[in-house]
Amino acid sequence: MSLMSKLLAGMLALSMAIGAGIGVYAAYEHSKVQDAQLTALTLATKQAQANAAAAASDAAATRAAFGLQASAQAAAKQDHAATTARLASAVGAYPAASEVVPEGIWTAIYGDANEAK
Repeated sequence: MSLMSKLLAGMLALSMAIGAGIGVYAAYEHSKVQDAQLTALTLATKQAQANAAAAASDAAATRAAFGLQASAQAAAKQDHAATTARLASAVGAYPAASEVVPEGIWTAIYGDANEAK
């Protein structure tokens, strides 16, 4: 083998070693990038799960509040109807009471019994 072919073979071997080293380094960098992306996605997933849990909690609290509001409104309507009936009964028993407390004041305080609420 001549000196020139030995030099070419040595340069080829050196080129292959450098190419292999570059390939290993590229694989290492690619792995680092993938790890960073995986970490970012994991954090984003945890944040999304926390946001979803908070939204579900808020929705449950809102549903409970609407349920309580509906119950309070129903109770208020029943109380209003009962109060109106008692006042009407009292006026029926004592007709002079309608002159003592004018209808306008009753309506202002308790609402009109004929008015749909």
